[in-house]
This record gives sequence, structure tokens and C-alpha cells, in this order.
Amino acid sequence: MFRKRGRADDLQPTNGDRPSDVELAQQMCRFAEIFREGSAAEGHHLDFEGANVDRLDALADLFLRGDPSLDLVRSMTVSMGAYLGELIVRQGAGRWVFEPRSGEPGIRLSGSTLTCFPLNKVGKRLTVGPEHNFRQFYDTAVTGTLPPEARRVAGPV
Repeated sequence: MFRKRGRADDLQPTNGDRPSDVELAQQMCRFAEIFREGSAAEGHHLDFEGANVDRLDALADLFLRGDPSLDLVRSMTVSMGAYLGELIVRQGAGRWVFEPRSGEPGIRLSGSTLTCFPLNKVGKRLTVGPEHNFRQFYDTAVTGTLPPEARRVAGPV
């Protein structure tokens, strides 16, 4: 399933320095497209509308049914995470940034100093389980408000 995948190694800049935010955004967009193309090849056509976040959970379950290797999970984390991030970015909720503290790509939320990490969210969804669903993460990033039942934690979303 999902023939093309982004690889975590592909996130590293070739010159050893951290990528600029523009370079990072271009990489993430490419990985999101890789995810869309692979999904389309399997009959799952996605666009960049927010409604697709619910389909993303179903695709995560479908992917996991194949009992993927850890290497495939890592690759899927990058491409699926980039797609989830692009959903957030394209709905006007932020921009891709390279977070020096974590050394990872994130999305700086509009009108905020908060950063969310869609690749981490996908990694948790694929390794921990469905309690790490994408809907709440997406809604929180796009609206900027935590649901009442969410635990407030200092630091990145």
C-alpha cells in the first residue's frame, strides 16, 4: 500500500545546516504530494480540504492492517505527517518552520507563538494507537483553541 514514501533521511539538508523555512515548506509540500499520489494509486483520492482529516485516520488504520515494518512506519510518518501539516497550512493556520529546539519540522500557528508537530502526531498515531486521532489535532491547530477535556501543557502543541 502507498507505493511512494517520503523518507526521514530526506529531511536533512545536503549541506549539513538546518533548512530554511522556505526549503522546509517545499520539502513538506513534496512529501504531501508523494502521500497523495501513493494514496490515489490505491484508490484513495485526497485533496487539501480540511474534511480529509477524517479520511486520514481511516488510511492510518488501513496502513497498519498490513503489519508494516518499522522502516515503512517511519517513511509513512514523514509523508502522511507532511500531508496532515499541509492540511493545516493550507487552511490558513500557519507556516512550516524548522524548530531548532527539537530539530524537527513544525508548523508555527497563525497569530501565535505556538508550534504544532504533525509528523510527531502521525508517528504517535501509527505506533501508539487511535487515541492519537488527527481530527482533534487538526481542529486545535486550525482554530487555536484546545477542547475543554484537553490537558494544557506548557510548550509546543
